[in-house]
Amino acid sequence: MTVSAGVAVYPNDGTTIEKLLGAADRALYGMKGRSEKKFRLRHVAACL
Repeated sequence: MTVSAGVAVYPNDGTTIEKLLGAADRALYGMKGRSEKKFRLRHVAACL
């Protein structure tokens, strides 16, 4: 069994719930499908 989670940090990744959930969703799906069992912290500045 594996666990996947997307993490967003207020206010760096967004100041509204919609923006925070979107950033967490992008972080989650950015790691899904990768074979290594690691984590990745995604910064919003990298997406702009």
